[in-house]
Amino acid sequence: MRELVTGGAPLNQEANEEVIMTAFPFLHSFRQVYGLSETGFLACVETGRIVPDSVGKLISSVDLKVIHVDTGVALGPYEGGELYVRSSQTMKKYLHNPKATAEIFTRDGWFKTGDFGYYDSEGNLYITDRIKEMIKTGCHQVSPTEIESVLCSHQAIEDAAVVGIRDSALGEVPYGFVVAKNDCHVTPEIVLAFISARLAPQKQLKWVTILDKIPRSQFGKIQRKWLKYYAIQQLKN
Repeated sequence: MRELVTGGAPLNQEANEEVIMTAFPFLHSFRQVYGLSETGFLACVETGRIVPDSVGKLISSVDLKVIHVDTGVALGPYEGGELYVRSSQTMKKYLHNPKATAEIFTRDGWFKTGDFGYYDSEGNLYITDRIKEMIKTGCHQVSPTEIESVLCSHQAIEDAAVVGIRDSALGEVPYGFVVAKNDCHVTPEIVLAFISARLAPQKQLKWVTILDKIPRSQFGKIQRKWLKYYAIQQLKN
């Protein structure tokens, strides 16, 4: 094996280094890619120097812009919003579904990916979350992935997941789930204090539940619908 390519979810710097230095030190190349079935799969790829947390730069046939999710205004470097792409390999329409086609394309042909992210001054693209998974609390869009990354930096936490739970005052608030490492003791109070010292007020967890395992699909993606249902049941009790 000479090259390893990964996609489907962002790969952070720690995981990147672990793969390269520990699991597959003999690899000639290890790259992340980004794309969707609708965009002809590949829209972005790492080339040359690997930038931590980035999926690389656009391939030559693809245009991209980042759009503010509330105002629809095009954003600049380091400003997060929904990713719109346009290219010759993007699909023309959904078969026999004009309603879905009209919802996913702008009038001037841009495809709305549903992904939230940003690009830097060198043109490297960073994928943060799916728009539908963002937590809308007050006037803020909060990334569950960002909170999960901070949670997993705790020396006693093996895995974590965050979902938005309905709140009468703020719309939604973050609810966290964590899995403790073997032989480690973790309580909700410890987790809440850890997050409180590291993230902005709108990103604070209101509740935390300790689980034996985070539910994931066969592809490793967090099953957030199940966690939301579980959280609601916990709050009812």
